[in-house]
Amino acid sequence: QTYFDGKLLDSKDLFKKTKNLNNDAKRKRLNNVTWAWQCYDEFNGFFMTNDFETFLQYQCACRYKYGWCYNSMFDFAQIDYELLAKGKDKWKPHEHVKRGSGKAYNKGQAWTYESVHNDMGARYAYKLWVQYHNENRHDYVHAVEYRDFMKLITGGLKRLLNDLNVVDNDGNPIRKLTMEYQAVSTDIDTISDEDIAYCENDVKGLYFAIKMFNETIEAQSNNELHIFGENTNVMTAGGFAKHELLRSLYPNLKDKRQRIRAYQKAHPITQAQDQYLRDNHLYRGGISYVNPYFKGKMLTGRKMYRYDVNSEYPYAMAQIHDLIGRPFRKTLEEYMSMPNKDEYEAVYMLTSVYGDVKQNYLGLWYDPFKRDFVDHINESGLHLIFERELNEMAQWYDDFTFTCSEVILWKRGKKAYAPFVNENYALKAQAKKDKNPTLQQTTKLKLNSSYGKLAERIERVKGHYELNEETGAIHFIRDETETDTGASMNVG
Repeated sequence: QTYFDGKLLDSKDLFKKTKNLNNDAKRKRLNNVTWAWQCYDEFNGFFMTNDFETFLQYQCACRYKYGWCYNSMFDFAQIDYELLAKGKDKWKPHEHVKRGSGKAYNKGQAWTYESVHNDMGARYAYKLWVQYHNENRHDYVHAVEYRDFMKLITGGLKRLLNDLNVVDNDGNPIRKLTMEYQAVSTDIDTISDEDIAYCENDVKGLYFAIKMFNETIEAQSNNELHIFGENTNVMTAGGFAKHELLRSLYPNLKDKRQRIRAYQKAHPITQAQDQYLRDNHLYRGGISYVNPYFKGKMLTGRKMYRYDVNSEYPYAMAQIHDLIGRPFRKTLEEYMSMPNKDEYEAVYMLTSVYGDVKQNYLGLWYDPFKRDFVDHINESGLHLIFERELNEMAQWYDDFTFTCSEVILWKRGKKAYAPFVNENYALKAQAKKDKNPTLQQTTKLKLNSSYGKLAERIERVKGHYELNEETGAIHFIRDETETDTGASMNVG
């Protein structure tokens, strides 16, 4: 429940009080109170408590190894508050101790935590090491890790239960119920049966949704991937798609590490080369273009259209050729005179570019130095760009000229990703025909989440969350950047 200046308001009054407040004002005047911690499994049933530590002790007694939430941005924030604010003198960051050093109990490190997140606010996993008193009267340290099912399927729990047609073991449909959050009794002893039913239905629905989805993921991955039970090894849609793409490329290799090594052998690129390509702007995220007329304006009372570009990624993957072998340089003159130049993919090393966008065209040239899309190109500095992109931009700009003395070349391979795309398009179509929403959603994940997964950034910004003593808020602190060379797999 959310309190405004210490008062509990109904949803309408709360909206009126906050609609004109900026974020800083909201942080000072709003307070969110978690009144129920709850979980469900089909063997132990539904459990709900007001107390966070009781919640943890219950999960230890049930020997939960993994737990799934839906929307970690909210749920993990509540755990942050319990650990970093209310439990700041008790909970400490987990330290990885090498095997053979220290006592077994110290390896467990009771009352410690570890969060998996990035520096942009995304939360992936939260692992807690909890001391609990077993029924045999001994103290143990049990670890439970929470993950976010929204990292696999987005859209809200109501939509999830409907779209997947979630049912329990008896075939009874589970659908989202309604409850007025601000009006519910927060006392477990006086809460109404209807509100308890709402809470149970939510976690029960999520449980069976994950169980159903797991069956499809296991079938699709040849039983290599799991999101249910102690063998859980999937965290995100991207990780799932990357695994399946590599398995498609190397069907005769049965081990993930073997597939990665095989891919890196066919696509050798050094850490320095990868960094050079990124530093000089060859890699860039997808285009997100906003009409300048609407920038900075609040749009109300009119239709808004958003184009879903995710569906374009699989098509592009099916059309592009693989880039194989080591990259090498040639002068532009040497490249243009090569009789077999069509066998190579060229990256132009531009040092200057000029041009003016054509009338009635959008200015889609991205100036990496201005960090914006421009109508008038007047760029000086090293800018790497694929030849096919350069040729496309020449069709959008008048008086388009550039200077370039060298190119970087890769051998052009076959359309290696087309079988993966075509197979999953066919599976998706068949699933739709068979009215199999879980398989349809699974194939959609593989298609939309696989693009770019074999050329991920090798640098990771590390950081942690901590309590701001002045404001009472939990915020992210950047620590350092680490390098994972295992993620450097290829350039396209």
